[in-house]
Amino acid sequence: MRSGRVSVLIPAFNAERYLREAIESALAQTHPPFELIVLDDGSSDGTAEAARAFGKSVRYRRQEHEGVGAARNHCVELARGDHLAFLDADDRWDPRKLERQLEAMRSDSRPDIVLSHVRQFVSPDLPAVKAARIRCPPTSQPGYLPGAMLVS
Repeated sequence: MRSGRVSVLIPAFNAERYLREAIESALAQTHPPFELIVLDDGSSDGTAEAARAFGKSVRYRRQEHEGVGAARNHCVELARGDHLAFLDADDRWDPRKLERQLEAMRSDSRPDIVLSHVRQFVSPDLPAVKAARIRCPPTSQPGYLPGAMLVS
């Protein structure tokens, strides 16, 4: 049986505006993360303060700006959990995401990667003219992106 120790990995670049919501959604999981790492990719805004506001609930690290791929890789190097879950700093998770994905990991087929569905939304910060041009599907869709993935 695989353990449920999940490392939540958040690469962040100038993410002050949304990072708190992303962290809160990870900490509100019905299966709480084993650890939550925010890797600041050289931000020049209040990303550091937003992450540090969560105290010991978040492990914060900073690197010079190298891009999201390098930031994700650095997060993986820092992780101590048995599973890795990636969360973009401007996204939010459904509260049961990790619970449901761990259930799938423990199934008879024992996959190494489990993807979830995603629900897209338009940021309320966008001006109405720009928001009106964006079409989001009304239902959840298969998520073929790092934020929808749990990896063993």
